[in-house]
Amino acid sequence: MNNSNPNHSGKSKNITTTARLSYDTLNKANAIITMRDFTSFDDLIRDLLQDYENRVLADDEKRELEIMIKAYELQQKPKAKKKRK
Repeated sequence: MNNSNPNHSGKSKNITTTARLSYDTLNKANAIITMRDFTSFDDLIRDLLQDYENRVLADDEKRELEIMIKAYELQQKPKAKKKRK
C-alpha cells in the first residue's frame, strides 16, 4: 500500500470524530503507522479504504458508495444560523 492518496481531494476540514476500537486494533494500527511512516491514523484508514475500494468494489458499488458518501456529507453540514434583526 502507498501512504499517499492521489485521489484525496484535500478537503480536510480539521474536524475530528471518535472511533471505538479495541486496544489490540489500536496497537496494530499504531505499529503500522510507525512502520510505514503514515502521519496519522486518518492517513492509514484513508489508504486502507482507498485500497479496498480499488481492489474489491465493482463499478456499480463504487457509484453507490459515492452516493452514500454525499448523503452523509449533507447530514454533517452545519446548519446556518439565522441572523436576528
